Amino acid sequence: MKKNNKGFTLIELLAVIVVLAIIMVIATTQINNTIKKSRADSFYESVQMIERNAKLLCAQDNEINANDLYKISDMSTDDEDYTLTVTSNTNNPDISTVTVAAKADGQFDNVKFTDYYCTKGTEGCSVKEADSGITVNASSMQFNAECKTSSSN
Repeated sequence: MKKNNKGFTLIELLAVIVVLAIIMVIATTQINNTIKKSRADSFYESVQMIERNAKLLCAQDNEINANDLYKISDMSTDDEDYTLTVTSNTNNPDISTVTVAAKADGQFDNVKFTDYYCTKGTEGCSVKEADSGITVNASSMQFNAECKTSSSN
């Protein structure tokens, strides 16, 4: 009687499954890193847009507050993934500090911006372009607007 030995052994099938699992782990890690990087870039672009709007607001009114900045940036306090705060600079009252922070449970809250924009060990580092003036914390970015902070915040 002749044996029919067609097919794969259990060991061969297990080896293929292990190789595929390793490839999936590597691919998933790379995809997650790419998603987080794109979220960080999106947040940075939003901060740049808000900075341009703050400069526009300062040029028009010579005062700035969070509510006006929300309006001019076409945002609302309820539906966005970040919050704006405007505070007076303690050293110079003619300069306001605008902080854009990721909201909890928003699309940016699990992204550490320092991972993408800061040199390791740098405190309060500058972002991407040396002259941008935007500083980065783990969950927020901030910049200075050259006008006073309005009292109706």
